[in-house]
Amino acid sequence: MNILDVNEKVFTDNSIINYEYHTYQPYTNRFVNNDEIRIPIEEDMCTLPSQSHLYIEGKLTRQDGTASLTAKFVNNGIAFLFSEIRYEINGIVVDSTSKVGLSSTMKALVSLTPNDSARYQNSGWFPTANNATANATGRFNVCIPLQMLLGFAEDYRKVVLNIRQELVLIRSNTDQDAVISPNADEALKHTWVIKTATSLETPRYLIIGFQTDRDGKVDQDASKFDHCDIKNVRVFLNTERYPYDNLNINYGNNRYATLYEMYAKFQSSYYDTENRPLFTPQQFKESAPLIVVDCSNQKEGLNSKSVVLRVEFETNSNIANNTTAYCLILHDRVFTYNALSKVVRQL
Repeated sequence: MNILDVNEKVFTDNSIINYEYHTYQPYTNRFVNNDEIRIPIEEDMCTLPSQSHLYIEGKLTRQDGTASLTAKFVNNGIAFLFSEIRYEINGIVVDSTSKVGLSSTMKALVSLTPNDSARYQNSGWFPTANNATANATGRFNVCIPLQMLLGFAEDYRKVVLNIRQELVLIRSNTDQDAVISPNADEALKHTWVIKTATSLETPRYLIIGFQTDRDGKVDQDASKFDHCDIKNVRVFLNTERYPYDNLNINYGNNRYATLYEMYAKFQSSYYDTENRPLFTPQQFKESAPLIVVDCSNQKEGLNSKSVVLRVEFETNSNIANNTTAYCLILHDRVFTYNALSKVVRQL
């Protein structure tokens, strides 16, 4: 806006004359463990996936069907009810997330600001406060923004025109927790070859977390993570190493400032916004000591061939039994879509 242009005319954008939410139901009303839930979207509509949300309501009950007066949801607990979510356009899987609860929790812990966190309480998001998703009788209802579960809905802010769309959710095999990756051994050094990626889906960010004895334990909070006395973490994309220097973390001596700095800088690097981390350093240590590795800046040669992703981590003391390592990979995936021919393909 030019403050000297006193003759500037008032501009009103009337290009959108109507904006409303439509409810879409799944094919089936059966939502037990391991079930596939498909929600179809009409073809003759102009939709905006980035502003869509999942509405879920229910009641916490005991095995005999009576109301549970003691059970409470963990942070982001509703997302833990699903093992996978997929978004399909014309039968092509555009985006998918596995282990929905853990993946969305790890991503949100490094992405959300304190103001965002308060707003997402309507989605069952309570990282620091007592979880109030369900009332005293166990009844709950939440609205979970699709962009909280799928990167496509977060990144693509335009409409989708006149094409078949489906949202697919797979119920978890248990409502207590989800299982991912093998347990870590009792040792000080570990090497984890995660996957081989093509140059089209080269990892840009890795978010690594550990949980000890939380898997499948109803009396443990599966939305929180443990530091496991980590000393160093190194990520290798072929021969390129991230970060370059050793971290030399020591939680016993309160030496983890470098790790917190990596966590706190994620928002400016990923979203190109001011850093407003959700947690203070002490809260980070106690609830979400995640390791955020920024590998978004890469050599040109790395992008022209397949990539072997390897994670090495070192601890100050032996890792306890029943410890599980999780790695959330944020990578590029580019599609083209023609509204006239209805052709969707990955570049």
